[in-house]
Amino acid sequence: MVHDGVDALDERILAEYQRDAGVQYGALADRLGLPTSTVFNRIKKMNEAGVIQRVIPIIEPSALGFNTTAWIRLGVDLKIDCCRAAEKLASHPKLLEVYEVAGDWDIMTKVKVKDNLDLHDLAKELMAMPEVTRISTVIALKTVKEDHGLPIQEYQAEETGGGMSGGA
Repeated sequence: MVHDGVDALDERILAEYQRDAGVQYGALADRLGLPTSTVFNRIKKMNEAGVIQRVIPIIEPSALGFNTTAWIRLGVDLKIDCCRAAEKLASHPKLLEVYEVAGDWDIMTKVKVKDNLDLHDLAKELMAMPEVTRISTVIALKTVKEDHGLPIQEYQAEETGGGMSGGA
């Protein structure tokens, strides 16, 4: 899984660092069996290169009353550039994720809102946009797993022959 500027050691550091970016570099280095300076310098390099874009806390949504997770699918007017519409939507503060997608819909967004009424109001707001021709929502009934990290270690295991082999 090695990419430009990121080697296998960087991936090991990232796999552990994304579990808890608040951990001190010394403790992270101990977990990985590396010198603290190596971990510090590698993380600094990956920050500067944009591999690590930012470090943010992961907040429990329900602790702040955000009890509804939903995906909003949007159809865009064929005469309008879907990229422009997606960029406009990306600036909306309530839309956590915005994707241009293939298939029956043009754009998909992810939101966390207070409740269904809040979702209804947001959907009405989006539907009022001149670019949007249709809208559909999918509401999560229960969050079973929500992970913000990447499966770095699983890909490392596959490359070294230690991963699960898929069969049909």
